[in-house]
Amino acid sequence: MTTLYFVRHADSPYVEGLERERGLSERGIVATEKVRVWLAGEGIDMMISSLINAQRTPSSLWPMRSG
Repeated sequence: MTTLYFVRHADSPYVEGLERERGLSERGIVATEKVRVWLAGEGIDMMISSLINAQRTPSSLWPMRSG
């Protein structure tokens, strides 16, 4: 059976005028690590991501990939 996980980017601070450029907050970094640890045990075969945001998406996705 195929299982799909939909995961949004982690928390990021609001910065007026920099919606697409802002990175993750400290809370987002901690949450990303927790999700990475959980997903590491799930036997993920493939990850697909949009790159709508140049900072948040890779900051959320790549730590999970290297786990």
